[in-house]
This record gives sequence, C-alpha cells and structure tokens, in this order.
Amino acid sequence: MKILILGGAGKMAEAIERDLLDSDLDMEGADVSEIVIADMNPEALKTRTAALQSPKVSSAVIDVTDHDALVRLMKGKDLVVNAALTPLTLRALKAALEAGVNIITLVDVVLPTVTAGGAPLDDIGLPTEAFLNQLDEDFSEAGLTAVMGLGAGPGISSITGGYFVDKLDSVESIYVYYAGTSLARTSNLFPFSPVGIMRIYTSEPVVVKDGKLIRVPRQSGKEAVLFPEPIGRCDVFSVLHEEPISFFRSFKHKGLRNAATKAGWGPELVSKLEFLDSLGLLDFEPRKVGDVEVVPVQVLVSGVTFEEVEPQDYSCMKLSIKGEKSGEKLEYVAEVLSHPYKGFAGWQGPTGISAAIGVRMFLRGDINRKGAFPPEVGVDPELFFAELAKRRIYLSYSIKYHV
Repeated sequence: MKILILGGAGKMAEAIERDLLDSDLDMEGADVSEIVIADMNPEALKTRTAALQSPKVSSAVIDVTDHDALVRLMKGKDLVVNAALTPLTLRALKAALEAGVNIITLVDVVLPTVTAGGAPLDDIGLPTEAFLNQLDEDFSEAGLTAVMGLGAGPGISSITGGYFVDKLDSVESIYVYYAGTSLARTSNLFPFSPVGIMRIYTSEPVVVKDGKLIRVPRQSGKEAVLFPEPIGRCDVFSVLHEEPISFFRSFKHKGLRNAATKAGWGPELVSKLEFLDSLGLLDFEPRKVGDVEVVPVQVLVSGVTFEEVEPQDYSCMKLSIKGEKSGEKLEYVAEVLSHPYKGFAGWQGPTGISAAIGVRMFLRGDINRKGAFPPEVGVDPELFFAELAKRRIYLSYSIKYHV
C-alpha cells in the first residue's frame, strides 16, 4: 500500500513516519510498501529522508496551494495523510476528492481557521452545517473515506468522548481538558507549534452552552483541574478547539447541552503570551513598517529557538462526560496519559501516533465508513486504545454516580 504524507518534513509528520516504519508495531493486513513524504522545503525533505533511512521512503517537493500539482501527486496512492499547515486542510481534502484517494487529516474542518476562504460561514463564523454535510456527501458518493481530525486533539480526545457517549442513553455535557509537563531541564515552553499556540490564544473560543454553539471571551472559563502525576494540578481556560463543535454535530441527537475544551499551558507560557499580546506582537494581520509590510506574529516566531535536549514529556487529555444510563445520572471521568516515548516532544508523539494508527486501521479495513467524518463516529475505540497502549499512551477512567 502506498501512503502520501503532506507536510512530510514537519515535526508531527516525523512521528507518523517513524511509527509506520516500525515493524514491531505492524498490524496484520496493514502492509505499508511505500511512503512518499511531500513538503515545499526541499532541504528539510532531504534531511528527513536521510534520517529515516528506509528504502520504503521517497520524497516529493510540493506546494499544497497548487491544486493541479497536488492532485497529480495524490493519484495512485492508497491513502493520504495531511500533516501540512492547518489552513491547508480543506485544499488537501478537495484534491483528494478529485484524485479519488482516501485521506486522514490531523485537524477537523469545523473551524474557520481551517476552511478560511473555502467555505461559507454561519452567524458565529463557523463553516455552515450545509457545507459540512455536502463534504460528507461528496466523499460518500465517491466511495471514499476522509477521517477529519485524527491527531491528539481532535483525535484521541474525540474517540475517547465518543466511546463514553456510546455507553449513555443521553449525554448532558462533555468537557475536554489538556495539560502536559516536561521532566527534562529545558527552557522550551511551546508544547506544539508556536504559531498554533498563538492562533489559539488570540481566538475567541466556541463552546456549547444550553444546547447552542456560542462564542465566549478569550481565556474565560478558568478553573483548576487535577491531572495524573507527574502533571498534577493545572489552571486551565477555554480555547478555540474542534471538539465542542464536532461533538455537538455528532451527539446533539443524544441531547448534548454543554461542551468546551480547556487548555493548561502553564503560568510561565501564559504570562509571556499575555505580555506579547499587550505589545501587539501576536497580531496575524499585516502591518506597514517603513516601506515593508510584515505580519507581527511571523516576525516573532522567526526568532523562536528550541534547545536540543532529550525530551521527557508527559501529556494528558482528561474528559468529563455526564449523562444518564437506565434512569441513573452518572459521570465518566477519563484520563489518557502519554508517557515519554521514542524522544518525541510535547504533543508530537500523541498527534503523529494517532494518525499512524489510523493509517494501519484503514489499510486493514477497520475503518470502512465512507464520507467525511470525525473520528468519534468512525473509528473503533477499543482497537484504537489497544494500539495506543503499545506506544505508552494509556486510558484509565472512573464512574461517578450522582444522586
């Protein structure tokens, strides 16, 4: 089977590639014969190809904004994984549809940052339900599969939420909490892409409140959440993320009334973001500086450096799912804890690993739904969790009965 990975020279793609090349993790019936890593940076591609040291790997230089070239590159592949920049996701989906290939993306297209310029938006700035339904219908009619949002979050968080919702007759609320920590001595503060962190930080979150999708103020909904050790107690706040929007579409028929995603990035990172924001350096809109037009956040990120240390990173997704079962009110509290693994840093491991598991499950026929859908409705959770455990990512949960 031939796999194409877009954004193939990036950090998240590295975790996908290394996982797919690890024969100890092979699943019967999921043979990967060729991996084409594609990126617009030829030097980075050369470095990555040399580092992977596998005859299965080849590379291709591609600009994902060149639709015709992207379609040509996709043709003949069995599956595409889009690990390119978030705003390019819809372009990759449209090219896959035209090329007649299946695709897994790391993010869902329910956010305007993903579909900017390519989808009609509703009154709170989200892609319309009609647009999302049409995308699903187009892939289904073509006999193709598009799993949208199979990384860490969305991805692991989505599948975990769906697993416990399926145990309930009705669901009242789903809350997702993120946090992580590093045991390595390092000054690195960003758990994933600095641009991604800054985009999320400066965006108004979307939550489900009283059965409706609404916008709430930035950094609202603050609370302290206890995560498993070594992470411990963290202050979290609402962030713009796919899960509440996707969960509402997937589970409103079960009565979902409230949902939100909250992140715990640590006081040092948050204080620095607050300071940079106060100076206007987190602005994504171009500004004129003398005779030159610049984007402040791009200038800022160009100076970000990372220490080269051996990561000892833990990350956790904690979910609270409340609802009713056989007339009883109960709450599932789930924790998915990622342990240090293969030197992956921050959320790199959980994100790339999830997509790699998705590739193997698709090739085996374990993901066989047609259409464009989120993973909470199209991925077998128990098989997925079993594969995560092989990579030191473990699910645990408790049940609380409310009387």
